Amino acid sequence: MAQKELLKVGWWVAVTLKPNTAPLRCYAGQVQAIGPEGLRLTLIDWIAGSAMNWDLFIPHANIESMLIATDEHDQRAFGEAAGKWQTAMNDTVKAAEDAAKLISIAAVDNRLMAEADAEEKKKS
Repeated sequence: MAQKELLKVGWWVAVTLKPNTAPLRCYAGQVQAIGPEGLRLTLIDWIAGSAMNWDLFIPHANIESMLIATDEHDQRAFGEAAGKWQTAMNDTVKAAEDAAKLISIAAVDNRLMAEADAEEKKKS
């Protein structure tokens, strides 16, 4: 039985990096090159739905996991799955929840300050 390739130029991947490797934990794109040091991806432009002009080099040592679409996979389905994978890995949902909590706390603080100001005005 022939051994299957793990990764190949031209395939699409969503690569999760080890923490603190790059600004995001996950990048999605098309594999442009694979070498002994790492791999180079042309990143996905999510608005256009295709590879864009920017490439990203990822050393093998910084890769934690990958979602991979081979030539046999449906690229459109992969794009949908990769977007969800990237969102989950980048903790954007958690970040949005944290931002909502901060906004809520700020709103409560503003309300309390307004009430304190109103009480001060009543006393004077």
